[in-house]
Amino acid sequence: MTKGRKRPNGYTGWMTQRTMTGDDYLEAIRRLGLDNVQAGRFLGINERHSRRYTKDEIKVPVPTVLLLRALLAMRSKPWVPPV
Repeated sequence: MTKGRKRPNGYTGWMTQRTMTGDDYLEAIRRLGLDNVQAGRFLGINERHSRRYTKDEIKVPVPTVLLLRALLAMRSKPWVPPV
């Protein structure tokens, strides 16, 4: 699918949705079974960054958005490294 184009049925896939609000981010990590600490470890960031995403203090980077949306689309659960 070409970037930004819709399929005839109006569906836009996970690859075309490149932005995520704080609420979207929080819902995504919850659906993946993660909290802010686990999401931070999985994404290679600290817990504070993860919390700042949820509060819309900083934008969620496009690669992170694509990764989370891909995991949700594939119904895959991420492996979180132990502390």
